[in-house]
Amino acid sequence: MSDQRSRNGFSLAFLLFLALTLAIIGVGFASGLIAARMERQRLYEELARHNASVLSMLRASLMEPLLSEDIPVIRTVIEQVAKAEPELCEILVTNEEGKELAAWRDPGLARSEALIRFSDDVVFEGERFGKISIAWTADHIATLTQDRRVHVWVATAIPLTVLLVLVLLIVHWLAVRPLKRIYRRIHRLAQGDLQQTLQPRGSRELRLLADTVNRTVRLIREHKSHQEELKRAYENAYEAKEMAEVTLHSIGDAVITTDRYGRVTYLNPVAEKLTGWSQSDAIGRFIGEVFFIVDGDTGERIVDDPVVRALETGEVVLLEGYAKLNARDGQQYVIEDSAAPIRARDGHVLGAVLVFHDVTEQRRMAEEINYQATHDPLTGLFNRRAFEIKLQQLIEDIEAGEHALLYLDLDQFKVVNDTCGHAAGDALLNQLSGLMRAKLRSGDILARLGGDEFAVILPHCPLEQALSCAEKLRQSIQEFRFVWQGNTFAVGVSIGLVPFQSGRQSLEEILSAADQACFAAKDSGRNRVHMYQPDDRELARRRQEMHWVARIHRALERHAFELYAQAIVSIAESRRKLTHYEILLRMYTEEGELVPPGAFLPAAERYDLMGLIDRWVVEQYFAWLAGNPEHLAQLRLAGINISGVSVSDRHFLDFVTQQFEKTGIPPHKICFEITETVAIANLNNAKQMIKSLKDLGCRFALDDFGTGMSSFGYLKHMEVDFLKIDGGFVKDIVRDPIDRALVKAINEVGHIMGKQTIAEFVEDDEILSLLAEIGVDYAQGYGVAKPRRLQDLVAACHEAAYNPSQSVL
Repeated sequence: MSDQRSRNGFSLAFLLFLALTLAIIGVGFASGLIAARMERQRLYEELARHNASVLSMLRASLMEPLLSEDIPVIRTVIEQVAKAEPELCEILVTNEEGKELAAWRDPGLARSEALIRFSDDVVFEGERFGKISIAWTADHIATLTQDRRVHVWVATAIPLTVLLVLVLLIVHWLAVRPLKRIYRRIHRLAQGDLQQTLQPRGSRELRLLADTVNRTVRLIREHKSHQEELKRAYENAYEAKEMAEVTLHSIGDAVITTDRYGRVTYLNPVAEKLTGWSQSDAIGRFIGEVFFIVDGDTGERIVDDPVVRALETGEVVLLEGYAKLNARDGQQYVIEDSAAPIRARDGHVLGAVLVFHDVTEQRRMAEEINYQATHDPLTGLFNRRAFEIKLQQLIEDIEAGEHALLYLDLDQFKVVNDTCGHAAGDALLNQLSGLMRAKLRSGDILARLGGDEFAVILPHCPLEQALSCAEKLRQSIQEFRFVWQGNTFAVGVSIGLVPFQSGRQSLEEILSAADQACFAAKDSGRNRVHMYQPDDRELARRRQEMHWVARIHRALERHAFELYAQAIVSIAESRRKLTHYEILLRMYTEEGELVPPGAFLPAAERYDLMGLIDRWVVEQYFAWLAGNPEHLAQLRLAGINISGVSVSDRHFLDFVTQQFEKTGIPPHKICFEITETVAIANLNNAKQMIKSLKDLGCRFALDDFGTGMSSFGYLKHMEVDFLKIDGGFVKDIVRDPIDRALVKAINEVGHIMGKQTIAEFVEDDEILSLLAEIGVDYAQGYGVAKPRRLQDLVAACHEAAYNPSQSVL
């Protein structure tokens, strides 16, 4: 408010201007008055002299008439004088007695008008005879006086104005301007600007004033800096105090402070909760009484208290190992803590601070996570990761000894899983896990590696004992019966056994040997134990398959496969057209030798390469058909085999659909084939794929039908168009009545279900004739037509008829 009032006041320049102006006006006014007064005095003196001459003339002229009291003459004289003196206003002549003898007055004279009167006695020879009075008007003197005053004022106004301007400029330059500069600096100072300083200029007083302002600024600056330092120090101290108090009361960690003797001086709320001691009860007690910790594994009290150690050593101490805090109320908490000494400025220890927090839940979660990381969530057994870690530990064990590894692969598990669903499969795995646990020693390690594969580590177990354990497991699983929703299932297990000693073999070598031994057990008929031996023929065959795996990969990369076709002919038709056949696959070695499928397909099936081969066959054959439109027009049906890998591959159907769209091949000209074994092993997937491909317009055939034990039971769930009767039954039907009866039964059941039948392995005309009698629809085999390269098929299809003996295909 004061600053606002100061802003609303008059500036120094204005006040100086006003003062000088008033002074000059006063001087001019006074000069005019003095000049007017002097002029008036002069005029009065002139009037007095003139009046004396007029009176002298009147005395001389009126002496005689006055003595004789000749009134007319007197009047004539005064009138003549009045005419001669225009300034006269009145002439009065009286006798010695004062009686008016004659008078003249200006008729235009106002009564109120000021007059200047003079009078003089008429004396003759010393005797007074009368009196003459003259009145002059004062207007003339007043007018002249006023004119004189105005003239003086005008004459003095111009130089005084010039003087005023010069004085104002000088004052502004020498005083006002420096003062304004000082004022602006003081104003900035009032606003907090303490950086700029004034340059001393001008008069000594202004320089002293500037120096004073600068010293004031420096003092204020120093004072402010000091105040800010004090404020910061106070704020820091206050914040530190508040932060310490708030932190200690609000942090999740428990905090206990002690004096240098280990007696409690403070507990925050978290420490009160965890220890069960209130601060009032705990203060003054030794830390070991309030903070009672025990070993988490043994339950024994931890004697080496971290606070005592921190006070003794003067260093930060961390609690090592797994510790639990026994609270006053009987609760137990898993904790982590640290203790540190509290030091004075000179470094000596004043006490200690103990910080700890409850990690009970974290410990539980960590144990749970560790359990999940090392155990199978379904069975609770060790998982593959934990299994490999424990196996590696046993391999690295410096204590020599004989050990064994069992690799177990369940037989017929997929039948249960696909038939009854995943819930049944999970229940089966859980029951078998419990069964196997009961047959093992306490130190043996049972793990589920994934799916239906298990492993058992038998530490310090001689070979004979390991074989006995493996056989017990196999027999127990064989005798086990799984019941689900009224259905009973029998399962088996193929076991590979690998004996090893610590430090003799690597983890990879042992696992590879176990896998090979397990595969040999499965490949030898399943439900048996196979012990790994370096010179094992089965394992040698397995290694040979690994050799084929590399060759298959190279063949796929350089397109070393070639498509062949084998005719499927109608037995009832007299003229057999080359419009129905099955696509077969051959491979050329790098040396150009032709390799039959029996040499490389087992390895491809074992090592999951059949999916790549299936895609290669479909893509190549569809492209070939698209490039031979005449053959495509004549084609009735072409059969393409699909492996179990493709049946389980949910992306394979998308791939086939894309190939149909890409090449424009009509789907009704393609018949996909899967074996009965593949269909049963992948029942749900097979049913879904058959339905999806038939929805596109494709046909479907069930290959090698009759090999399964439950063929007819599964057949009613398969929406296939053709049953390809397994060649094992067909090739001996002429000599074996049982095979003949089986072929007849399959044919009749297939026809009843609305499916056409195809007999495989038709080697001669005698078999062909017998098949005709039975009523089989189609025949395939070397007695009908041999496989032929696909590129030769176009020329063969131009033949008008087909003679089986010529083996066009």
